[in-house]
Amino acid sequence: MTERLYYIGDSGPFYYDDSGTAGAEGGTLSGENLQALLAEGSIKIGVSGVNAGHLMRRDDIESSIAAGAAASVSDAAYGAGWNGVTTVAPSKNAVYDKINSLSSSDKYVFDVEDYGAGTGASAATNTTAFQNAINAAEAAGGGIVLFGRGSYQFTTLTIDDPGVMLQGQGRAGTKLLTTDTTNNVITISRGSAVYSHGGIRDLTLYSTGNRTAGYIIHITANMSGGLIDNLQIGLHGGYDLGHGIYFNTTLWTLTNSSLEIPGPFKAIHLDGGNDNYFSKLWLRGDHSNDSGATGIYIQENGGSWFSDIEAVEFYYGIRIRPNAGEDVAWINMHNVLADSNDLKGLQIDPNSGNVYGLNFNSCWFASNGAGVGGVVATINGRGIGLSNAGIDGVYFVNPRVVNNGGHGIEVSNAVDVQINGGLFTGNSQQSPSGTAHGIVMNDNDEWQVNGVRSGQVAGRDNSQGYGLYIGAGCDDFIVTGSNFLTNVTGGISDNSTTTTKIIAKNFGNTVQERSYQFGVWESKNPGTVYLAPTDGFVHAYVTAPNPGDRGGAQLMIDGSNPPTTPRARCSVNDVGTVYIEWASLFGAVMAGEYWRITESDDAGAGVDVTVYWRPLY
Repeated sequence: MTERLYYIGDSGPFYYDDSGTAGAEGGTLSGENLQALLAEGSIKIGVSGVNAGHLMRRDDIESSIAAGAAASVSDAAYGAGWNGVTTVAPSKNAVYDKINSLSSSDKYVFDVEDYGAGTGASAATNTTAFQNAINAAEAAGGGIVLFGRGSYQFTTLTIDDPGVMLQGQGRAGTKLLTTDTTNNVITISRGSAVYSHGGIRDLTLYSTGNRTAGYIIHITANMSGGLIDNLQIGLHGGYDLGHGIYFNTTLWTLTNSSLEIPGPFKAIHLDGGNDNYFSKLWLRGDHSNDSGATGIYIQENGGSWFSDIEAVEFYYGIRIRPNAGEDVAWINMHNVLADSNDLKGLQIDPNSGNVYGLNFNSCWFASNGAGVGGVVATINGRGIGLSNAGIDGVYFVNPRVVNNGGHGIEVSNAVDVQINGGLFTGNSQQSPSGTAHGIVMNDNDEWQVNGVRSGQVAGRDNSQGYGLYIGAGCDDFIVTGSNFLTNVTGGISDNSTTTTKIIAKNFGNTVQERSYQFGVWESKNPGTVYLAPTDGFVHAYVTAPNPGDRGGAQLMIDGSNPPTTPRARCSVNDVGTVYIEWASLFGAVMAGEYWRITESDDAGAGVDVTVYWRPLY
């Protein structure tokens, strides 16, 4: 006999079976029969896969638990494309992906280990897994390609669609080690969209051996809008890596990162684009003394911002060198340090290109070519060097140029270079007798030096020859309000011949400049030699009151005592039909020069010469 049970009004999913016969029929079950059911029967369940459809009695359950063995949790039943709804065997991936499908914040995270990567896997396996994760993120319209903790080997990767961020677990947590020796390691290029909005963060990029070419990161095709943050490239004292990061970009940011680039390579290379932002960077070479070793190399750019950066132990800390047809313009650097490089902190030398509109504010250029701390010792070391045609508009505000091997700054063949404020001291370290100078201006036009201090300060050597050396080819310049005291040879050496210049209100001039006021006229005697105590003017006039008088006067000025060089003259003549009864002369005298008025009486005793001196204070 079989009695049946309806459960919550459903169409008989459960029923009592005391005969082993399957079925699903309607009916009711009395209390007595239910008690009997629980004592000696079982309930059929209309859902497959659970104990062959039976809900067992208590004693059956107990014996089943005692006799059975739990199966291990695996991913065997998890297939690609599982939707998180259909029944699968227990699976950690099934649980993770079901949760992931429900979380919008994690929906676009692509874990490289889900694609077969591993810290113990081969470079080939990891490269395939990394690239597959990148491709999946690109196909989804962007996302985070997530790397776990540990070191992963790989070869090269390409990101060519927007919105992909490679993200690790911090610089110390995730290390990606390339086995490639010559190619660009990570290439970010312009695929279906101009704007990337992706990038790289929170990891270290390194290699398994020396690299001889290529860039660690190569961003090209004027890709826009990306971020590189908390990145480490290389290890100090480690393998040669080739170049660091190549930018042909717009609106990219590189921040909070360190680039250790040994050998003859560039840490940062700008070659196109504009409106990029670089901040909080540590760039270091290895004193390879190779002209290719450069911290920041700007070949072409239409405007970028740099702040809070150190570039040390390269050949050039910063080099700006556009080729023919290329411009570097509107570069702004603030609080950038180019220190302890083998030749120059900053070198601007266009290779037939143009440089204009560059600003350097509160930057530091020190100990370049100075021969200390591993730095090459050379009199050619410079804090700053500008040379070659094509420079028109470079402005320094409050630079600190200290203890370089040769000149502090040397500027040649440039137009409109301005130094406003700042300190130049202790330069000429490789010739402390004063062969090199604080500031050197050669063959430049339309330049200015205002409000600087160039000379010894407390705690620094008195090693500079001149505070300011002006070459013969300079034209149209202003030097004002500056302090050139305490140099080995002197304050200012002006070798220019131009008349369109202003050198005024400075300390330490070869001839002291000052604000002038006129003194009172002083009567002087003709024929007497005078030493001018200040700058001033001489005025003399001659009269011939009597018929037949004839005579004159002349002003002698030079550095000899007595002076013998005539500078001005006049004459009178009251003879015959020509009557010149009076005449005058006027001349300027510099402080320290000798002067006198000489007179001649050609005929007649009535010729008179009157002399006045008026000083300037």
